[in-house]
Amino acid sequence: MYQAASARGSVQGGAWSSATIATIGSAFILVVTGLNLAWVFARLFIQVPIGANEGWNAIHAARALSGLPLYPAADSFMFNNYPPLSFYIVGAVGVLLGDNIIAGRLLSLLATLAIGINIGIVVRNLGGTVLYAIFAGCLWLGIVSKSYLLYVGVNDPQLLAFAVMTAGFALFTHAPQRTVYLATAALVMVVAGFIKHNELAMPLACTAWLAWYDRKALLRWLGLSLLFLTIGFAVCLAAYGPAFFHQLMTPRTVSLYNVVSLLGWLQGFVIPMVVWILFVRAARPTAEFRLVSLLLVFGCVAFVVTRIGEGVNINCLFDWIIAACIAAGVLLSRLDQSRLSARFGVVTTEAFIVGALCIRLVLLPSGDLIRFVTEPRLLDELLARQAAVRADVAWMAQQRGPAMCDELALCYWSGQTSGYDQFNAGQAFLTGKRSEAELARQITAGAFPLIAAYPGSLLIVPARAAGLTERAGASGSLLFTAP
Repeated sequence: MYQAASARGSVQGGAWSSATIATIGSAFILVVTGLNLAWVFARLFIQVPIGANEGWNAIHAARALSGLPLYPAADSFMFNNYPPLSFYIVGAVGVLLGDNIIAGRLLSLLATLAIGINIGIVVRNLGGTVLYAIFAGCLWLGIVSKSYLLYVGVNDPQLLAFAVMTAGFALFTHAPQRTVYLATAALVMVVAGFIKHNELAMPLACTAWLAWYDRKALLRWLGLSLLFLTIGFAVCLAAYGPAFFHQLMTPRTVSLYNVVSLLGWLQGFVIPMVVWILFVRAARPTAEFRLVSLLLVFGCVAFVVTRIGEGVNINCLFDWIIAACIAAGVLLSRLDQSRLSARFGVVTTEAFIVGALCIRLVLLPSGDLIRFVTEPRLLDELLARQAAVRADVAWMAQQRGPAMCDELALCYWSGQTSGYDQFNAGQAFLTGKRSEAELARQITAGAFPLIAAYPGSLLIVPARAAGLTERAGASGSLLFTAP
């Protein structure tokens, strides 16, 4: 960074020191993280879908590597509103492991760790100490493993995209005045956007920071980013045709209530945000501090802009959480530059902040951890569900397709390519882009002789009208097949 202040050494405070506090805090968080991830590791290789995204992503990864169209035609009831790179990455690992869902889960875990490493590198680049850079990376692991396991160890490209995006941000903060780092950072961030396209805070913060400090570098940054984006879109147009853009812009309903309904989740990382505000108000503004502040501001912006859309979950908070962890590492490293620690001393203030962050991770322990510890039959129940899923999958694999599945993991594991995306089809019905009557007409006409439907699904009535044979699946779905 420009005129980066050198990180201070170990500040003494009686029997304690900054190094001691940072080390104990990091070790404590890693122990808590290990406990919170116990359930994630227990379920990692079990063939039971964790949410609807797993099957959806697995099917598209299979399509990407099989040569089938990755972006369906405009009249299809299957949708793909994600950019393409994650499907090829997961699909390639899936070929090695024999299962795209397991591959995606492993990549998600590795990406979570990579994000923590990148956060530590960013803190160092912004003048942080080695130990508090490590602490910041551990804090990320502690926060997401406690409150945000809906995406950790799950076949979804969100964390993989953030792993690449934070790598780009680490390159940017290393030497933004040098064109080679600026260009590489822009390229890596654009690649991240072609894995998943909702990581907004870091590129926006870089752009605003350059506008503040270096207009010439800003022009290079914008020009390079536009060039890489143009190349990426041109490649997608050549590979997938106009369907890529039509699918990427798949409409969905929006509501401001979606934003309000998720505000309670801010408690997972509110402490470092509040402390940062107090810190920067009592410190001399520097280029590094302003970049962190911009990152926090755009983390909030990314949360609002993405969460307003229906179907967006707690992943809309990841930009903000990453910013909060970076802020924690920087402020703990630079407390001696703020009047915040003048009354109690640097080390005492550090101990208070680190203690508060650690205590927050054990107050109201993770629900997944509590269930895993207190319900000894939980794993047995999961294995029983796996047996039920495998029974339905084995039966479906012997039937004639094409298929429609409410639970897309059933279609994936049985080797069927589903022609139905329940969530996006529902959004298309609400926005008037697709017709429920047309869906029913295709099923009734016999276009889909194999259907796996949840009780109450839109697929059931037309499946019965088509004269399909009905049976109760072991995993909870109703299974229909041509007689």
